[in-house]
Amino acid sequence: MGFCYFNNIAVAVADVLHRFPLQRVAILDFDCHHGNGTEDIFLGDDRVRFISLHQSPCYPGTGLVSRKNCWNYPLPPGTEPATFWPAFANALEHVAGFEPDLLAVSAGFDSLRGDPITQMALEVETFGTIGARLGALGLPTFAVLEGGYARELPQCVQAFVAGWEQTAVG
Repeated sequence: MGFCYFNNIAVAVADVLHRFPLQRVAILDFDCHHGNGTEDIFLGDDRVRFISLHQSPCYPGTGLVSRKNCWNYPLPPGTEPATFWPAFANALEHVAGFEPDLLAVSAGFDSLRGDPITQMALEVETFGTIGARLGALGLPTFAVLEGGYARELPQCVQAFVAGWEQTAVG
């Protein structure tokens, strides 16, 4: 629908589920745009729990309600870290409660304050904390780079990875 030719996270998760004897995979998407393709692909698949935190209203205009195994957290334009953290904590509860064998992360950095195509207001440091909280889960995890259009994209990615490395177990 405009941003992706291939849904990299969905291809990776489908491949993992096909190749390995995993029972459950959680997908956490913190890209500013709702992961409508990922939701459509895995909707109703009991092996997958999809959780999306995204700006709403914003393109593609989906993800307003949670359905079956897909949990959506639409956040208003201008969302700052103080508003983001409670939704993120709930999202992590959905991950932990699912007891996944693997966590796949759609890591989008377009919710940075000043991103030229979105209106969220997270800070570079927010992404470091996101990484730290994901690492602290102690789950086998991989991340796929999604959106991010501000000049500070490299700093956001670096903060995310540094936070993740500081707390990752094992």
